[in-house]
Order: sequence, then C-alpha cells, then structure tokens
Amino acid sequence: MFLCFLYCIPIICIKRFHHRIYIFTSNICLIILCFGIIHIIYLTTLFYCEGIIFTNFTCKLIIYLRVMITFQLAFAFLMVSIYRFAYVIYHSKRFFKTKKWFLICFASQWLIGFLLPLVSLLAKNDSKCHYSQWVSIYMMIVIVVLCPIITLVVNIRIFHFGHTSFRRLQSHHMSNRIEPISRIVSNRTNPIIQTRSRINRRDIRQLKHTIYMFLMFLIGWGPIYTLKIFMHNANVSTSLLGFFFVWAQLSLVCLVINMFVFNQELRKYLTKKIFLGF
Repeated sequence: MFLCFLYCIPIICIKRFHHRIYIFTSNICLIILCFGIIHIIYLTTLFYCEGIIFTNFTCKLIIYLRVMITFQLAFAFLMVSIYRFAYVIYHSKRFFKTKKWFLICFASQWLIGFLLPLVSLLAKNDSKCHYSQWVSIYMMIVIVVLCPIITLVVNIRIFHFGHTSFRRLQSHHMSNRIEPISRIVSNRTNPIIQTRSRINRRDIRQLKHTIYMFLMFLIGWGPIYTLKIFMHNANVSTSLLGFFFVWAQLSLVCLVINMFVFNQELRKYLTKKIFLGF
C-alpha cells in the first residue's frame, strides 16, 4: 500500500505530472490501494470480529464492496484502451482530444463499476460472507471473459490502424523520394503524415504497457475467480486456494512496480528526492 501512496501523491499534487495517461495509471493504483484496504478489513473481521460484525446487512455491504472494487480494477484497464482507441482512430475529431472526453471515460469507469455489482446485493449470504455461486460466475464472466474480449478487440483495432497507416506512409515516401522543397513543405498538412503522427512510438509503448498490465491482472486474478465457482460443488484444497490468493496479491504488487518502471519521469523525480533530499 505504501507503493500506491508513493505513486499517487506526486501525480495528484504536482502539476507537471498531470498527463492524462499518468492520471489513468494513478487511478489504477488508487483502486489497487482501495482493493487492499477492503480485503484487509474483510479478513480482519472474518478472523477477529465474526460474531459481532457479520450481520446480514454488513455481509451484503462487504460482498458488494469486494465485487465493486474488483470490477473497478477491470474497467479501469478497459477504459484506458477505449480512451486511446477513440484518440487514435478518430484523431481528426476534435472532441476526442478534449478534457471532456477524458472525463467521460473516467466517470464512466466509476459509474459502471458502481452499478454492475449492485446485483450482488440480491445474493444469499453464508455466515462468513462468501460469494454465492452465481455471483462467482457473474464476476468471472465480466472479469475473465467480457473485459478481456473488449480490450483485445479494441487494441487489435488500434495496432491494425497504426500498421496500415505506417504502410501507407512508407508507400507515400517511396513514390516521392525526390521532391521539390515546396512539395516537402506541403506534406506537413498531408492527412497521411498527420495520421502517422498520431501513431508514434510513445503511443505504441503506452498501448503495449496497458495490455501487459491487463494481462498481469488477468493471469493473477483469473484462476482464483474460476476456482471459486468450483468451490460450491467440489472440495477444493485450502492450500491450493491459499496459493492462488497469494499469487493474485503478488500480481497487484507487480502491477504497481510496473507502473514505476513505465513512468520514467516520476521515477527520476522520486529518486532525486529520496537520495538528494526534499
């Protein structure tokens, strides 16, 4: 949790870090922080305050919060891809470059993440506030099936657009190897050049990083949500469940570390502050 604070605070407080992609990643980091807090509260009450706190109302609230924060994390990755998709594919549309589009993506993620888990309030609870089987299936469909498919389709579309734009640019250069100066100057306004300028190395790097982070989350949490479905109909080893739970937690730690690795500007700033003093 300390790493999450360390990542989020400079981005929130320092203006030069207010890039949209950094805000998206700090949003993911903030959700991971909330995820850890909610599960720490749940596990603490499960082992120490079960008889006092676990009423029907508190069970429904805890289940909702656990489902909600997991959905928020999955949709946070999805919204980054959707934002980049519209920004790159529809680069000629002024709206998708505005702060309004950024805020719509940001707000949509939180709104959908709050609304979809509401169905978990209809589930029956046991004495330890475990998920019902249909809630586990519902979570697996959204997290392991729906979000990855949409993310995959969106990112394939972006890479395909970038690849075809690059090929068009190459053929354009091959057909115009020797040009007068006036022609070169006029190419600055050429739509092919403008398209290619939107698919630069930084865009590709950000896309690869987003896909890598989402796969890390999926590989980390997919097995445990799949396993929870079979827990209702079969005996699952406690050690196996514990292994996948630790595996899932490690994936979150790796996600936060990966954010520091990706954000070179923030990493250099923190290194300078830590070793040279505030």
